[in-house]
Amino acid sequence: MLSSCGGSGQISVSLTGPSTAKAGDTVTFVAAVVNNGPGDAPGVNVVVAMPNGLHYKSTSQISDDGSARTQPLDARVGTSEPQWGFWDIAGPSVQAGSSGKYEVDITFTVDVEANPDTYNLVARAQGDNTSGAVLGKSLSLAVKPSPHLGASARVDTTMLNPSATTTYRVTITNTGSDTASDVGLLVTLPPVLVFQASAPFSGNASRNNPVDPIKGTVEVFYGGFVLPAASTAGPGYVTVAFTAQVVPRPVNGSYPISVQVTDSLGDVVSLTNVAPITVQGAPSPTPTVSGGDGTGATPSPTSSD
Repeated sequence: MLSSCGGSGQISVSLTGPSTAKAGDTVTFVAAVVNNGPGDAPGVNVVVAMPNGLHYKSTSQISDDGSARTQPLDARVGTSEPQWGFWDIAGPSVQAGSSGKYEVDITFTVDVEANPDTYNLVARAQGDNTSGAVLGKSLSLAVKPSPHLGASARVDTTMLNPSATTTYRVTITNTGSDTASDVGLLVTLPPVLVFQASAPFSGNASRNNPVDPIKGTVEVFYGGFVLPAASTAGPGYVTVAFTAQVVPRPVNGSYPISVQVTDSLGDVVSLTNVAPITVQGAPSPTPTVSGGDGTGATPSPTSSD
């Protein structure tokens, strides 16, 4: 940590957090400003300078015992230079814990959307007693290559009668900078449909230790896809196609499917209520009342004298 020597309260600032992340992660950092004394440090604000591709998300905690927040200033969501203020930080005291010094600790989260590279983040603080900004030691963050999955689903025929078949097509994409391995696809069919057979797949993906669904199931699972990283030619992708059949006696209605895609890193993409079909079930029989003469007519009541 670096210190300012101006005025009665000398402050120092530091930034701590992870050294590695991947695109799509949300990571946590802590910016800390310490008053090294001998007096109070008034009017202190804190700024963290981050590179493009790192965006402030939220502040999860501010610890400022021994300090008075004189003017609330909070970071703006989405910025690459979040700032917080303003505090009067008391001077060193035996009541300030093991260090004997009071400090402000700001715990905040950042969305990582940067390309693979190594980036530097720097915290700085300024107060009424400082002659300019006090800079902390820069923190290096290495953004590693990573996959980024997406999914979409459609159905070829949307109006179906009992025992009719249709084809579903689910496209999985990888727009990230690394290969997506062991990609699995789970499609949950509505209770009026059952899986029949796979149709030819398309795309630039490959398969390793493939897993295919069982005929007659409503839980359609495919496993073992390997999707290449995105390139100038486009994303890595596979379109999984399969046929499903309506049961013989379905209930009328509109029926969507749900889709879940996973990979070896634990990434999950979910779609709900997509690719709906409309099923026209068999007409319900008209109820009749059977009469005693077998004609279906209700006999008239008789009376005796």
